[in-house]
Amino acid sequence: MHVEAYAILKNRVDQVRTWGLRGVVAYLRRLPHERAVARFLARNAAAHAGETPARGITVVAPLSSSHSLSKAMRDFVVRLRGVGVPCQTFDTGLRDGRVASADYADLVTPRAEFDLLKYDHVVEMLTSPLPAGLPVKRCRVAFWEGEAGILKTFPYLVDSDVVVAMSDFNAAYYRREFPPSVKIDKVVYPLLPVPSDLLPRAEARRRFGLDAAAFCVFFNFDARAGERKNAAGALRAFAAAFQDVASARLVLKVNGAKARPDALAALQNQAAALGVAGKLVLVTEYLSSCDLYSLTAACDAYLSLHRAEGFGLGMAEAMQLGVPVVATGYSANVEFCTDETSFLVPYKLVPVNGDAFQAPMERWSEPDETAAARHLRALHENPQAGAVKAQAAKRFLAEHYGDVAFAQSVREFLEG
Repeated sequence: MHVEAYAILKNRVDQVRTWGLRGVVAYLRRLPHERAVARFLARNAAAHAGETPARGITVVAPLSSSHSLSKAMRDFVVRLRGVGVPCQTFDTGLRDGRVASADYADLVTPRAEFDLLKYDHVVEMLTSPLPAGLPVKRCRVAFWEGEAGILKTFPYLVDSDVVVAMSDFNAAYYRREFPPSVKIDKVVYPLLPVPSDLLPRAEARRRFGLDAAAFCVFFNFDARAGERKNAAGALRAFAAAFQDVASARLVLKVNGAKARPDALAALQNQAAALGVAGKLVLVTEYLSSCDLYSLTAACDAYLSLHRAEGFGLGMAEAMQLGVPVVATGYSANVEFCTDETSFLVPYKLVPVNGDAFQAPMERWSEPDETAAARHLRALHENPQAGAVKAQAAKRFLAEHYGDVAFAQSVREFLEG
């Protein structure tokens, strides 16, 4: 517990250093809530002491939070239910209104019905509010973007019975990094089906102020991820490709814009310096899952010049919708971004600048922006080539992330 408490405190300090007063306020707001959650779970475990857990999964996570990990856990619950895996949930989130209740309310087990010892696997995110000594397997889902540093940042993960990876990239790294006492399991990422009620392309374009004839390049990212998402590189590649194309637009869906107004201003200043300010479209408001899919589908290409990714959900969602993807050929996304399914951007591995990312990743990729610009220009001039790869990507995702593949990976996880 001392190790976990120290690591949590260090994370808070890093947050304060990165986000200033906001980090302090966020921590102080969460602290009483986190303590109340831990007390409830301890009482619940005591009330059900002596039970023999059945085969199944209890998900304990901040389902109502806006963090990308929370989104993954919500989707995990949806997919578990969809393939018939017995499961229940406990929401540890603060419910601050950043996520619409419709996105999580139906996923949360009522507290009066919740039994922490009902199922034999408890799946959490990184930190754990659970009491010690439970007669269940304690499993933590961990996403990591690099190939070093996870145990420096989260040393308490070694107390897990199982660490769950949702990409081959992470699974391979964890098996090298973790001691033999921690089992590493790979579970297929819970990629949701495309919503059935997408807005028609023309309507989506009108809603987001996109001209019907514009060639729109899309990137969905969180400003709080800083240089790792490399929105500045995407902007430079776009400018290089479309300096002389009046109808081109770079559409950036920016999450966490209120937390990082400086990052938003920097992008706007950069666009002006590159001469493409009038081609930059910023979307900063909260979008439901359906609206986000609709915006993605309304665009002509998806661009991710990330330096490192723990999965790459934006790329996968674009592929589901038949939108061609231009992406850095490094990290977890290469599980589904191949030469057959995407336009891969070459890169070189470089040291991570100490101020560029709060986690000790040591190195990440530096994508070739000139190559990315060539891919974008080629897609503009020959959309049929993009359509061929986009269809191959849809087939790949259906085969490797569909119900059969997901259910098989969960079955192996439960039986392991």
